[in-house]
Amino acid sequence: MAENNDGEQQCSSQPSQSKRPRKTSLGLMKQIVAVNKSLKAKAKPKKKSEICFELKRSAETGQRIYKLKRPKHNNGMKRRISNTVITADEQVLDIDAKNSNWQIAENVDTIDNEELNDINPQSDTKMNSWLETLLNFVKTKKKKKSWFERSRSCQEDWDLLRKNIWRTMQAREVLDEHCNVCCDRLGDLYCMDCHKSFCHVCDDVFHLANPFHDRLSSGRYLDVLECLDEKKEIIPTVRYPPLKCVCSVCGSKEVTKIATDEYCIVVTLKGRFDVNKYHLRCNECTSLTDPFTTSVLLSSGFWPGNPKSLNYLFKEEVFQLWDKFRKFMPGSSERAFLKSLNSISDDFCRKATINPTNFAMAFREWCLWLDQKDLIQSKDWMECPACHLRPHSSHVDGNVKLYRYKRGIRQRQSFYDGRFIIPNESVSKFIDRLYKINQKRIIMARFVVGHGRQHKM
Repeated sequence: MAENNDGEQQCSSQPSQSKRPRKTSLGLMKQIVAVNKSLKAKAKPKKKSEICFELKRSAETGQRIYKLKRPKHNNGMKRRISNTVITADEQVLDIDAKNSNWQIAENVDTIDNEELNDINPQSDTKMNSWLETLLNFVKTKKKKKSWFERSRSCQEDWDLLRKNIWRTMQAREVLDEHCNVCCDRLGDLYCMDCHKSFCHVCDDVFHLANPFHDRLSSGRYLDVLECLDEKKEIIPTVRYPPLKCVCSVCGSKEVTKIATDEYCIVVTLKGRFDVNKYHLRCNECTSLTDPFTTSVLLSSGFWPGNPKSLNYLFKEEVFQLWDKFRKFMPGSSERAFLKSLNSISDDFCRKATINPTNFAMAFREWCLWLDQKDLIQSKDWMECPACHLRPHSSHVDGNVKLYRYKRGIRQRQSFYDGRFIIPNESVSKFIDRLYKINQKRIIMARFVVGHGRQHKM
């Protein structure tokens, strides 16, 4: 008995771990098929309308008429009862369809079993690893991330990309060895708008018609009226605003620009630019004309700040941006907007002074043109019930605040022809009409007010 006990102790001391069955491609494929069937069972089946074909023959020709028959849905209030007579052809067609469906299902089951049995259990390890990953992909479900997790992952992406961005931005301002235009001479400066390196010759030629570009040379921004020579020294140059250059006498486009001693100030979204004014010499009729006229400036996209001298121009995009700012950001300051443009000019070593009076008057005229444009296009944005001449209701406090002081009288006519504020003539006529109405007499009478008390009026 002792020997048996010792033998039992020795057997119990040995590890009782059983070897795991080796994963084969056959077992993995069976697991994948089982998971797929379970997922299909969980999924809600889509409701499909039953479609059957009704066989009919024409009484005249005897040919078949194929008509698609759909089941009719019964309403709760109106139930449609259809007494249909099933012909022998229809019964045969339904029986054939059911038999075909059963045969297809049996064939699918047999195909799956045959394919699984034909797989070699001692397949390659690569096949097993691929099936394992496929099984994990079927089992795993993507978890929806919260807003905090999405923002944190986005911040992590920025953290990984930040140093690469810094290196790229530092290398962006490095000059190329040769000019990107002529590819012969060495690069002398870099244009921040063209993103190209220019030599001193190509820079003077290209930026003559594109003066609103910021150029960088030896770590310093060049002014609009500055360029480089062969020794890379800064010298003065000529820059012209981009206008439509056509001879006003003969209409020829073959003209030559001749610079004058006058300068022109142009304000864009990048700030202030000082450029040269010029005349046009026609190559055909040899006439000398001045392109700085109101029609040429407006057609070229510039709005004059002073209609008399025409030496202060505003790009129309500046008015568009400020118009959106003041509408979508109520309380924003016009002076602060101009200060921001001045700051941009100062950052690129340009003159940082924009006349606020010229801007305010030119912007007012531009808004008046937009209103006139809406009238031409038959747009009436005052169709709102509150803005109409005969509104549904009005607030007393809003009517009282519109005072008319004598010191506010001015000579010019209203821009909007009395659509916002009624003219003085109409107001005076209305007041006179009120005073001409006969006042009603008040008759003495007695009336009763609560608790049976009589009051005398």
